[in-house]
Amino acid sequence: MSNASSPDSEQGVEAPIFKTDEMEEQLDVLRRHDVLEGRLEGTFDRMTRIAADLFDAEAAFVVFLNSSQQWLEDRVGLGRSACRAVASWCTRVVEEDTPLVVDRTRTDTASDAQTQEGEPDFYAGVPVHVSAGTCIGVCAIVDSIPRSFSDSQTRRLGDVGQMISEKLEQRCQASSKRRLARERKEMSHRFQAILEDPNMMVGALDVDGTLVDANETALRYIEEDRESVVGSPIWETPW
Repeated sequence: MSNASSPDSEQGVEAPIFKTDEMEEQLDVLRRHDVLEGRLEGTFDRMTRIAADLFDAEAAFVVFLNSSQQWLEDRVGLGRSACRAVASWCTRVVEEDTPLVVDRTRTDTASDAQTQEGEPDFYAGVPVHVSAGTCIGVCAIVDSIPRSFSDSQTRRLGDVGQMISEKLEQRCQASSKRRLARERKEMSHRFQAILEDPNMMVGALDVDGTLVDANETALRYIEEDRESVVGSPIWETPW
């Protein structure tokens, strides 16, 4: 992955927030949960509003592995310098798979770099998991006012993260149902095409050997109509 654009760069693509070693595997999880660019518009707005109101924070947001620092700037309204700092903290949450609270960030020694003017003075983020236990994103709040954040508040933010995880599972289940419906429809179309082939004798059996359908070619071969054979065990038919 390339590094983020420098502050002096007028153009150039911002690097993704997350640069974990297991990126491709986690991207596969994102695809299964239908969490890709352009598909999340408004999905978690209610939950982020709850988080912002609950902690009286200036901004609350959810980012996933395919998000970028530019996404933070566009969607959360953070400046370029703030995006870099927040991206760094979000990456730590994903890599360490644990909540991170940065109190009074201008004097925070655990930060990756000295906080610069314009960067948030407070950050709290919790990992967002899917059912397999994989961390694929972060739910976080930021503020320009330094504050303390208790363990109980961290747990409440974690509850919001859990709500997001549950929403992701709902998306995964809905996505799976749509995929199965498409596959069944495609299979039905393929079978119908085979069934209507005049050059083939085709029949369909239930798992117990009961005939459920046969094409016209097969029926003409035994000189029977469909009603006389459908519903019978195949070994009791003229075939």
